[in-house]
Amino acid sequence: MPWAEVDSTGLRARLRVRVQYQVTLRQAPETQEMLFYFERAGPDAPWYMNFETSLRAAEKRGGEEKSAHSKIGQASQK
Repeated sequence: MPWAEVDSTGLRARLRVRVQYQVTLRQAPETQEMLFYFERAGPDAPWYMNFETSLRAAEKRGGEEKSAHSKIGQASQK
């Protein structure tokens, strides 16, 4: 189930999506959840995906499920 969450400053957000794909040589389709992190410079600025943070979050997950209720800023520390 996809969801989006914006932090209290309104400048950072994350989006969780579920992707279903099928590897050519396997019978059953596989499902994986992904988190994408977005940020913007100000309340009227456009949203941009923070690609580096999104990749780091996927690497940290390493295929294991993390809680969907973790704080929004944990993976996007600079």
